[in-house]
Amino acid sequence: MVLFASLDELPAPPLPPAPNNLVAVAEKGRDAVRWERGGSFPDFACLEGHAQSPKCPPDELSDPQTCSYPIGFSPVLLEMSVVWDPLNYEDARKELPLALDRASSSLLEKELETGALATAAGFTNPNLQDATDVTPGSPAGPQAVGLVQDWLANPANTTGGLGTLFMSYSTAIAANNGLDDDDTGKVFTKYGQWPVVIGNFTPGWVYGAPGLVDVYLGDIEVIEHHERSTNEMIVSAQRLAMVTFHSCGTVMSETV
Repeated sequence: MVLFASLDELPAPPLPPAPNNLVAVAEKGRDAVRWERGGSFPDFACLEGHAQSPKCPPDELSDPQTCSYPIGFSPVLLEMSVVWDPLNYEDARKELPLALDRASSSLLEKELETGALATAAGFTNPNLQDATDVTPGSPAGPQAVGLVQDWLANPANTTGGLGTLFMSYSTAIAANNGLDDDDTGKVFTKYGQWPVVIGNFTPGWVYGAPGLVDVYLGDIEVIEHHERSTNEMIVSAQRLAMVTFHSCGTVMSETV
C-alpha cells in the first residue's frame, strides 16, 4: 500500500478565477515556482503569449466551409510557445495549455482595445481606441466613469440602456469612488450597476460600449514543431477567440 506520493506528484489545489476580466483566469502566484500542499509548478521556461490572425488555407477546407466571419468581427489566434529539451518536454506539454488559458483574457483585452492584429491582417475589427472621446478637460477617475455612463445612457447617442465599461487595474483604483462590488467580488459602476471589465487596457482611460460583451473561445490545441535550422523542438498552445460587442456608440474618457 502506498501511503504517500512523492512531492512532485502531489496536485496543487485549484485556484479561484478572477471575476472581472473578459475571460475567467487563474494565476499561479508572484514567483515562477509556487509551493502548495508540497507540490510545485515546474520552472522550465519563460513564456510569451501572442495573438495573431488565423490562417485558413482553401485546400484544407471542405465545400461548406469558408474563411468568412461574422460581419464586423473577425477571430484572432491566441498562441503561447516554448522551446523544450528532453528534460522539460512533458512539463511543457502540461503547462502550456494552462499558461494560455491564464493569458487568454489579457491577450483579448488588449486586442479589444487596439484592434492592431485585425488591421495588420487586412481587415478591421471594431476596437475601443476608435471610440468617441467624451473628455471635457481632465476629469478625475470617478468623473470619467460618470462621463462615459452619461453618454451611453443618452438615447440620442446610442441605445440609451445598460453599458459595459473597460479599464486597467490602476484606473480602477483611481476611479474607486465610482465603482462598487457585490458579495461575489464582481465589480460594477456605483450608480446603475453596469458591469466593469478590469484588465490589460491602457492606464488612464475609461472605455464604454452599449450593452454587454460576448466572448467566444475555441478549444486549446497543443502543436509540436521541429525547427530544423536550430534543431530545436517548439511546443505551442493555440486557440481561436473572438470578442463581440455593440460597436456603434463606443466612448472613452481620459482621467488625470
